[in-house]
Amino acid sequence: MISRHAEKHAVIGVALIVVFLLSVFVITPNIAPEFSGTAHLQVDFQSEQSTQSMHTAFAEFPYDITPQQISETEWSFTSRALSDEEYQGLLTHITDTVGAHTITEYQSFSPSISQELVRKALLALIIATIIIIAYISFVFKGVSRPIASWKYGVVSIAALLHDVAAPLGIFALLAPFTSASVDALFVTALLATLGYSINDTIVIFDRIRDRLKTNMVKKHKENFGTVVDYGVRSSVRRSLYTSVSTVIPLALLIALVPVTQWFGVALFVGVAAGTYSSLFFAPSLLLLWHRHFPQKEDGNRTKTDTEKAEDTLKDILQGQDVM
Repeated sequence: MISRHAEKHAVIGVALIVVFLLSVFVITPNIAPEFSGTAHLQVDFQSEQSTQSMHTAFAEFPYDITPQQISETEWSFTSRALSDEEYQGLLTHITDTVGAHTITEYQSFSPSISQELVRKALLALIIATIIIIAYISFVFKGVSRPIASWKYGVVSIAALLHDVAAPLGIFALLAPFTSASVDALFVTALLATLGYSINDTIVIFDRIRDRLKTNMVKKHKENFGTVVDYGVRSSVRRSLYTSVSTVIPLALLIALVPVTQWFGVALFVGVAAGTYSSLFFAPSLLLLWHRHFPQKEDGNRTKTDTEKAEDTLKDILQGQDVM
């Protein structure tokens, strides 16, 4: 299962991370006003407007305005943060040069507020990541062989990077064609994805831990690849059922509730990416880490009572052979 195709799953996961991150840096997603320190105005005109006429209307405007078409009559306008007077002046200019319209959305954030929101959003993601590594390292400390407990935490974070990169990359790819933007709801979707994905990953790692503990008690030596396969095999049905039952209401949310449409898209992509990373990417990384960088036995490690008894028995038998 996983042990046969670990390299392939690892390559696919890493390739997806690279593609998504390149999309973010090359294309860049739309950044919501609360994070970019800009003003965003969305209006619905009474008649259809052409791109050429819209750009002509703002060719000699006092400050830069970026118009973007949403539908036949809906347009959005992005500029620097506006004062109340500048906002009223913009509305008057749109009415005089373009035509009558209805305001559907308006947001304006100063750069200082935006910087604070960005800092807090990043801090929340960093703190969540640190807590996850610490928690997993503590929980898995009882099975530090054949792979150190902290490596479970590092592999989990690599899987989370995959899950966070996926919505970011998709939103970057959608940016030129839609109004999808990175906003507070998007950050909420990322945090929800982290919780969903890490829960799925820990369940699989917990199956691996139980198998290793059972082998220790029974003094049964089993290939680590077989143990990883067991962990995935015993969790795959549960993971798939959970994912399907989650994406169905998300699909309905996307289709029927326009207000939270992009939140649903971000969470939908995150759940799909999290399902793949939990079942295939994370276990594959863990197995490859063990294969290519096997853990050295610690000579100073405190032996268990069973191991001490075995050593004593060996000494007794060796003493009898000498006699």
